[in-house]
Amino acid sequence: MRLQTRLSFGSAGLAEGLIDNGLSFFVLVYYSQVLGLSATLAGLALGVGLFVDAVSDPLVGWWSDRFRSRFGRRHPFLYFSIVPLGLSYYLLWVPPTDSLSGTGLFGYLLVLSVCLRLARTFFSIPMFALVPELTRDYDERTAVMNNWVSSSWFWGTVMTAAMYGYWLADSAEFPDGILRASGYIESGLVAAVLIVCATAAAAFGTQREIPPAQELPPKASLSVRQAFSELRETLSDQSILSLVAAGVLNGTAAGVVNVLWIYVMSYYWEFGSSQMSVMMFSQLLSPLIAYAVTPLLAKRHDKRSVQIWVSLASIVFYAAPFALRALGIFPGNDHALLFPLLLVNGVFGAALGVIGWTIYYSMLTDIVEAREVVTGRREEGVLAAMQAFVGKTSMALGTMVGGIALDFIDFPVQTSVAEVPESAVSGIGLIYGPILAMLYFAAVAMLYFYKIDRRTHLSNLATLEGQRPS
Repeated sequence: MRLQTRLSFGSAGLAEGLIDNGLSFFVLVYYSQVLGLSATLAGLALGVGLFVDAVSDPLVGWWSDRFRSRFGRRHPFLYFSIVPLGLSYYLLWVPPTDSLSGTGLFGYLLVLSVCLRLARTFFSIPMFALVPELTRDYDERTAVMNNWVSSSWFWGTVMTAAMYGYWLADSAEFPDGILRASGYIESGLVAAVLIVCATAAAAFGTQREIPPAQELPPKASLSVRQAFSELRETLSDQSILSLVAAGVLNGTAAGVVNVLWIYVMSYYWEFGSSQMSVMMFSQLLSPLIAYAVTPLLAKRHDKRSVQIWVSLASIVFYAAPFALRALGIFPGNDHALLFPLLLVNGVFGAALGVIGWTIYYSMLTDIVEAREVVTGRREEGVLAAMQAFVGKTSMALGTMVGGIALDFIDFPVQTSVAEVPESAVSGIGLIYGPILAMLYFAAVAMLYFYKIDRRTHLSNLATLEGQRPS
């Protein structure tokens, strides 16, 4: 695979990272703490928007599998998504607050959430579907996804660090920088411009890789009834079901981490924006560590084994500090060791996340040939929709769980750190660690039903090669 193609997937990761960064870390706190919308309503708007959009994902994937044009099957969808993706992302941060509040603000967030997710569907699904088209190699697919996921985490982390270090930095006017509305708006504009540039680079950079016309599948009628029939058949596959379930559980855990991270760092550990900025900058090491380590792990072990151990290790890194604090054996908030301990913990915890999602997406691409052996169909788009479904559904669940959890412990809105009741602060620790542990354990259980290893994949390739006309 050419270097330009690998860099194009890195550009796709850049766009994905910026979008995930905004939606996972900042939308909930912006609409609830800054604009005054109930955390439950904000979480519900984002969650419902994701669930509605998730319905379109398999349809777009199925459509792109059967689409024919001189630009290939995937690229017309990629080109269509570029401007709507950047525009809807920017509009998300500039609601007309002078005329909207309460229900109106909830409706605005819901509509923009749906628009953004739909635009993202037309980009991320065809882009992901290119991976199994471009390479059938078990390890090279992991390398390609490593470029995508590591880039996503790296640039998402850069933007998060810039948020805390610049746009939401504490100042005389805003002692609690996270309440500065203009910071969210300014960063939203910068991110939107970068998203447009990155998606354009990814689309144009992979255009030359489209399969020759004779390798495309024959043109098929686009019947919605046929689409749902084939989708139902695909979704009945045991390996797909197990991988989707594990991904949703892992993703929900990651969503809870992202949504509650700013609350945990600001209110539970009592870090200021400068410390959070340092912590985020330190996590720039995470995707670099993962980028170096992932290929080594993937070549020595089957992907499922790596994914299981990553999930188990994540429990230790994310839940252990809260369990130790509850037992009274973790440094207090005024202890000099607290910040460096959590900084190191965050670097390796995030590295596990990058490794886990890289391996997970690579596992999903290997299902393409397994399904082709059974059905005779190439379903890259449909399986890309599974990837999108996992990401969006788990983000929805994580956001909703985070919002409901905040209201469950009666966490106040538009309140400075010093004014938050101790009961609400301790409540964050009580819900954070146990929730994550349960989700990661459940994900490990689901992975045992995934049946494709290196040997199975090579067997599938041999079977397909034998079916090709000489």
